[in-house]
Amino acid sequence: MRLIVLLCIFASGLLTSCGLTSESDGLIRNVRAAEEQDQLAGSTIIGGEQASDSSLPAEGTTEPKTEKLLNQDSSSNVESKPEMSTSQSVETGPTAEPSSQPEPTSAIEHEPKPESEPAPVSIKQPAPEPSGLPTVDDDVEQISAEDYGDNTESVSHLPVLLTVLKCPLSNHITLFLKRKYFHCILNENSDNYGHEHGALVFIFPFRINGNFQTKPDEVDNDAIQQLVDRFLNTGSTDEGKEAKVNKAAQALINSSAYWEMSSIQPEHSIKDPAEAKKWVDGYSAEAQKVLYQVTTAGWSYVTSVSHLTKQIFDEAEEVLAEFLKSSSKQAKQFDLSSIDDPSLRKQLQMLSVNGMNALDDASFKEFNEIQSKINKMIAEVGICELDKPPPCLLKHADIPSILARENKAENAQHIWMAWRRAIAEDLAPSYERLMQLTNQGAVLNGFSDGGAMWRSPYDLSIEGGRAKLNMLEELNRLFEQILPFYKQLHAYVRRQLAGIYGIENVPQLTKDGPIPAHLLKSIAGDSWVALYHETKPFDSDDIRSEQILENLQRLNYTAKGMFVEAYKYFKQLGFGKLPKPLWTKSVFSRTWSKDMVCQPSVAYDMRDGNDFRIKSCAQLGDTDFKMAHKLIAQVYYEYLYREQPLPFREAANPSILAAITNAFSLLATNTDYLKSLQLLPATASEGQAAQVNGLYFQALGEFVKLPFDLVADNWRFNIFEGKTNKDTWNDDWWRLSEHYQGVKPAARRSATDFDAIAAPAIAQMHSPAMRHFIGYIMQFQILKALCRNTTSLHEGCRLQKSSVENMKKVMMLGSSINWMEAMKMLTGSDQLDAKPLLEYYEPLISWLGNANEHDQVVVGWEGAGTPFSENEVPVPRTNTSEADLHQVLSADQVAFPGGDCSNGQECLLDSTCKNGMCECNEGLYTLKIGNTHNCVPGNPADAGFGDGHGGLVIGLFPEEKMSTAEPSAEPQPNSKPEPEPKAKAAQGCALSTVLLTVIVCAVARSISGS
Repeated sequence: MRLIVLLCIFASGLLTSCGLTSESDGLIRNVRAAEEQDQLAGSTIIGGEQASDSSLPAEGTTEPKTEKLLNQDSSSNVESKPEMSTSQSVETGPTAEPSSQPEPTSAIEHEPKPESEPAPVSIKQPAPEPSGLPTVDDDVEQISAEDYGDNTESVSHLPVLLTVLKCPLSNHITLFLKRKYFHCILNENSDNYGHEHGALVFIFPFRINGNFQTKPDEVDNDAIQQLVDRFLNTGSTDEGKEAKVNKAAQALINSSAYWEMSSIQPEHSIKDPAEAKKWVDGYSAEAQKVLYQVTTAGWSYVTSVSHLTKQIFDEAEEVLAEFLKSSSKQAKQFDLSSIDDPSLRKQLQMLSVNGMNALDDASFKEFNEIQSKINKMIAEVGICELDKPPPCLLKHADIPSILARENKAENAQHIWMAWRRAIAEDLAPSYERLMQLTNQGAVLNGFSDGGAMWRSPYDLSIEGGRAKLNMLEELNRLFEQILPFYKQLHAYVRRQLAGIYGIENVPQLTKDGPIPAHLLKSIAGDSWVALYHETKPFDSDDIRSEQILENLQRLNYTAKGMFVEAYKYFKQLGFGKLPKPLWTKSVFSRTWSKDMVCQPSVAYDMRDGNDFRIKSCAQLGDTDFKMAHKLIAQVYYEYLYREQPLPFREAANPSILAAITNAFSLLATNTDYLKSLQLLPATASEGQAAQVNGLYFQALGEFVKLPFDLVADNWRFNIFEGKTNKDTWNDDWWRLSEHYQGVKPAARRSATDFDAIAAPAIAQMHSPAMRHFIGYIMQFQILKALCRNTTSLHEGCRLQKSSVENMKKVMMLGSSINWMEAMKMLTGSDQLDAKPLLEYYEPLISWLGNANEHDQVVVGWEGAGTPFSENEVPVPRTNTSEADLHQVLSADQVAFPGGDCSNGQECLLDSTCKNGMCECNEGLYTLKIGNTHNCVPGNPADAGFGDGHGGLVIGLFPEEKMSTAEPSAEPQPNSKPEPEPKAKAAQGCALSTVLLTVIVCAVARSISGS
């Protein structure tokens, strides 16, 4: 049905545009005639609205709507605080806070409407000058893109006065000016640059021997495309010119004394507290301007990915790095011992730490280039399938989905080995240099090495230079607390793997030793979730997910409606009202008209104290229902600390932010809460099978990462401290993996191997893994504190207002308190403790203990390597049981035609995952309309609407060869036919367009119905 509507809309659009193609020659003659008479016929469009104009086309013609691009003063600039472009299609919300009733009225998520355009400004047109129109050779003028519905910076255009003729699909333009031919280009980025209808394009005149020509003998499309690409990427058509496009961010450089480094005083030389206070206040004002540019540029990029928005974002981050480099050096001028105010002293301490920005410019550039090189190589390197010759087409994005379905140990081992061989040799020297540069940056910040710098937010060494905690001892203490549970889980999974792969196929898998890493169905062995369906404790499935989805649809929820419900949850707890921009500027669901960065879903503080947004690609289901509560909790955290001084406007540390928001995500699964929303039946209850299976799924996805976190951090700490080097670090990796995880390599390894780089936590996230480890421990401590009276922590509880009073206080204080002080306020203790985590998982721990004892499973991996006997191997489940086939998958487990399936998502709508993308099944055709892919049984080309590349073509484009048919065998006459009278031509166009509309609708019904 969606296909029919789209096709009919496209076709009906031709009724209003038919004159554009059939009468272009007559129109061109009119424009040229008007030029000769120093008059320009046509209606004037100002700011996207039509203004009255007494000029009329020549008598007897039917002129299409035209648009004059009026010269703007070259000094015009965008506002210092640009709002989100109205061309960005978002799901707009209520102008007031959401009502108490579910807002959605339809189960279908419609494309949100953009905010209304501002009223047009009437501009009086000057009378034509006797000398005629200015020539293209005159001075280059500035045409502000802001006048065409965008807030990006002004861009240069050659023509002083243009006449633009809109084409049927609103993204092609034919333009003639002063008898000079201009090639007009399909504007794929019209949303970023142009008019709301995509009518503004980039126009490049042809030059021959330095002179403009009426029309070139040949059109060099490759050269034109190079000009377009250069302009889109650099803002200029000049070769080698590195033009900056983010003018607003660039304008901040050296705009105040906080960018100055030439006159900085020696460290700790300024002892006047009043001067320090004045400096911090001025810093906050300047930093807010810079951060605003970074957040707005970042928002534009993640909600509308393009080369331009990426460049704008990168340039904003470069400006931020430059600002932090200068301001951190200035902060070190002040003598902290002379400052009595603890808040002021802490702000200066925080501002004096500059991270890797402390490196000199060359080293900082090298640091970033190495990380880019590693990420690029991991994304681009391909490996071959077992016994398949080159070309090797399996990419990193393909491997997770392949391993998730691979039950042949030989194939899994091949992929595991081949991937490491493909990347290790080239990346080892680069990674070694990356670690050296990290150490250099740490020393410049006053730390002994990179590991000490990474641990500083947790051991609190930033507050005075001496660590208040020995984090390595703390992490090992926590590990000892969770180790009995992990060993039970490890023993159960190890025995299940013997059944999945067969003991004859994996002789290295023993009943008392470590698990070979390639059997865990993940690249790095840090997640075992792909083993769930084949190893789950009970065959029965929890129907809660299906019930929640059905009721969300029955109650006409939309993606935004789930966030509204989460908002009401917090309002009932006394959290107060959030600002209007949350509902008018957020993106709650995928905007299909643009490319978006969907993962991860995040909450944005736009750094102006009133603008808070959410970026999400949510879909109906229990997974994103929980995520909505998590993100609203994050928005409240950001909103409540907005009154703090700028350096304190963040969480006490990254782990506590994750812990608080994840605790609310768990509370959103409470059965009584879901019943109150009618998302579960009143009689719903969770039996033992559903409880154990649910906890088992969580453990495979998150709990098993805790030992891996310790491996990743301890391995890097040893390199930072010089305990290992490139010749010994692979042995150290597997020593730590066996100690903490009970995992060993798939085959014998050597000193020349570099297996750690295969882990995303090592290669793609150059940051401490303890952030996840500590946050995961904390979230259950916080959950326990919120649900003090519950007897089953895994079921959560219904909160009361009194339960969250301390939570609101912690949020309001931001990072003015450290994480230990925050935990003291939240839980009554400033110590990390894994006991609440074990209480949460108690039903699973109890079941695993009984099951392993019943089956006489060896617990632990320090044995002699005793092989399994035949009677010790369980009967394997199939990877696609009947129950699994009917399981309701969450949004992150499915993908649609043309979508990404690289992380094991199931392809829907008659498509199959191939090379990381959902492609239509064999025998079906791919029909592309905009960004939408449809799998249809009939070939659109057979109906005359295919472009030969899977696309849909509606409309006539004389300058483009759309037909794939064989050329006519009959010779074509050389004589030019007599032109058809204008009125008759117009009638013929109208008649043919009406017929075309009927045909298109009929074909659409045929395609979708067959």
